Amino acid sequence: MKRAFIRALWGEDDGDRYFGARRTKMDADLELLELNPHTNPFVFYTFGKENHQYLIDNGWESKLIWDEPYRHDYKKEGTHQYSMKLYAIQEAMKDYNEVILLDVDTTAICKLPEGLWDDFSAKEPLQAILRGYKLVKAHWRDTDRRKRPCASLVYCRDKQIADDMVKLWEDNPFYSEEDILGWTMDIMSDGWKGINYYWNHYEPMCFDLKKEAYAIFPPEKLIQKDLIFKHFNKVKRGAYVRKLKRRRK
Repeated sequence: MKRAFIRALWGEDDGDRYFGARRTKMDADLELLELNPHTNPFVFYTFGKENHQYLIDNGWESKLIWDEPYRHDYKKEGTHQYSMKLYAIQEAMKDYNEVILLDVDTTAICKLPEGLWDDFSAKEPLQAILRGYKLVKAHWRDTDRRKRPCASLVYCRDKQIADDMVKLWEDNPFYSEEDILGWTMDIMSDGWKGINYYWNHYEPMCFDLKKEAYAIFPPEKLIQKDLIFKHFNKVKRGAYVRKLKRRRK
């Protein structure tokens, strides 16, 4: 069984506040991964020759899957750039039987338990935590339209599902990768079955955003989780990096 943690790197620093800023932010996130003693081996699935060379030069494992920094001309077409994660998962499923995609600002905060992959294998072949919003996000759905998955951590062990997600996005290019994840899960379940069904089939037990504004599940369920991975926003990342640097002195 070939398993891997993967991440996706795309974009270019061209001064654009929407597109370029996301690429430059990833450089700071990489510092966190480098300093964190719990960072596990992973492979970057990379868009852009310059990005690929940048990663290689800095000691990261990278597989170049697209020569340009974006899969499509997102600025011109107005389509959603985070679909790059879907292409990364699709490509990784050609190389591995199971993958866990982590955002560059999502990392382990402790040693991985031996049964981590087995826990994922016990649920559906596509998993990501469910989160809530104040605005409607799940436009394809008739009920619970303010609930959809978070793509900071995505588990997949089915090549066909990975292909289907890319196809679904290409048919609906103004949807985000999180929309596509949720829509795909609804298709897999023959329709939205509610939060308890989601918990039992699609919710990872090793990750949670820990934000009340996004909370879906009651506390008695969330305390069942053994939080292994954490998503760091800019403020928390900076504080954690400073903490790790002090430990190294």
